[in-house]
Amino acid sequence: MAALGPQILSDSDVDEMVKKLQVAMYPRRIRIREFFTNFDKLRSGRCTCAQFHRAIGQAGLKDLCEFSEADLDALADHFTDHSALKPQNVGYQKFCEVVDDVYNMAEKPHVNEFDPELTSSPSSTVVGRLVLMEEDGHLDHLLHKAAALGKTRGITMKQEYEDFQKKVTASPARPGPRRGGKCTRQQFVRMWPFKKEFTEAEIKYVAEAYRTSGKKGTEEGNVHFMCLHNDLTEFVNTGIQPFPTSDLILKPDTTQWSHHNLDPVHKLQCKVAEARCRPKDAFQDFDPLRKGYCTVGQVKAVFTIMNLARHIDKDEFQQIIDRYVRDDGLFCYQAFVTELDTAFATPGLEKTPMTQTMMPDHNTTAPARRNKIRLTMRSQSAVDQLEDRLRTIVRKRGMLLKPVFQDLDSRNTGLCTKSQFVRAMNSQLRLEVNEIEVALLSQIYCDRGNHTDFNYRDFLASVDPPSDDVQTAIQQDCAPANKAMQSTYFRDDGRVEKIGYLRGVM
Repeated sequence: MAALGPQILSDSDVDEMVKKLQVAMYPRRIRIREFFTNFDKLRSGRCTCAQFHRAIGQAGLKDLCEFSEADLDALADHFTDHSALKPQNVGYQKFCEVVDDVYNMAEKPHVNEFDPELTSSPSSTVVGRLVLMEEDGHLDHLLHKAAALGKTRGITMKQEYEDFQKKVTASPARPGPRRGGKCTRQQFVRMWPFKKEFTEAEIKYVAEAYRTSGKKGTEEGNVHFMCLHNDLTEFVNTGIQPFPTSDLILKPDTTQWSHHNLDPVHKLQCKVAEARCRPKDAFQDFDPLRKGYCTVGQVKAVFTIMNLARHIDKDEFQQIIDRYVRDDGLFCYQAFVTELDTAFATPGLEKTPMTQTMMPDHNTTAPARRNKIRLTMRSQSAVDQLEDRLRTIVRKRGMLLKPVFQDLDSRNTGLCTKSQFVRAMNSQLRLEVNEIEVALLSQIYCDRGNHTDFNYRDFLASVDPPSDDVQTAIQQDCAPANKAMQSTYFRDDGRVEKIGYLRGVM
């Protein structure tokens, strides 16, 4: 009777056998090609059927996958190259490419059936559940239950079975591989931490789901508790829980500020006069030939160096560029600097020598330092009436307002917040201003381009102005010092003589 040849495998059977090999190889990081190269000295990519059996056995995959000789014969026949000469006609190179594809599946997002997590941590080098089962709602329910119990009681699943991992010293109680994350089925059932909450059948069901070897439905084989621990960790780590948030939605501000109609060149002119700086020197660093032109990028650099860029926005910068740029794109900084220097001196004074000029003072720089709200006539009248009432109350009571506001201004900036102003007026000074009156005063004294900073110095100057005598004393104190005039009648020794007369006689 003739011997039967190897059985012919279908594509589905081959895929199942390859999947078993991949499940066994991936957690151990086995490269199957290394076991075939010793049999192929010429690196032809082929070996004999016997060598194919031997390489699979040396890699330890035969026992792990529970393959019989017939299974290996059929697998070798599937990868046999019939155009090659026998007996070295089994194409192990193609077999290795198919099996080693497990290490590249993380880069293939279209693979949904078998998508391992490629990590180098020994505790997570498992390919999902080692026994590829169909989606089972009962098992998911048990895993959710175990994960919730472990999180509530602070129990880590892998710590319950770490004593069964093989150590340096041999012991019959540790038959599993060292640091392999496995234990026997009896050890798994005995050390299960939730015996009151799980029935014996449920515990065995979980053990069967994570069985790595042995026949199905028996007490043989090991249980991969590390794979169970990783799955429970995924159930516990559900990501960041949603929490209530409040999105920042700013109300549209329709307030008309004075800077909306302020010329950007005039604003920079005031800033230059305040800082006493000369932008011409910075522009000439980019113009060695002194032609009076530079690029737009160099203009930005000069504004940054002179600390002027923070005072203008993009639209204002574009207005300046459009005013002084040529057709070829160069910026005429000479004309720009000439207009800025008018804050220090009036050009062409040699032609009009009788013209009287004034030095820049606080009124010159005020348009850039103050950004006030544009008021209507009705609002201005209401503010005047409110200030008259407050001024009358302050004079009758003889109150000192300045010390109260200075306590709120530790940096001596002359500003306080609107809430601080309300607290000082109502709680400390007892002047009793309501919300409408505070809003009216804010339209006058919130002069920094926002609705928060309140200029209490200007408010005190209007509501509690100093008397004429105090103002005169302040002016005299701030005036320059004068040298003492020499007496015309008294000498240093005290004798009374008319010094001018004696000098004339002599």
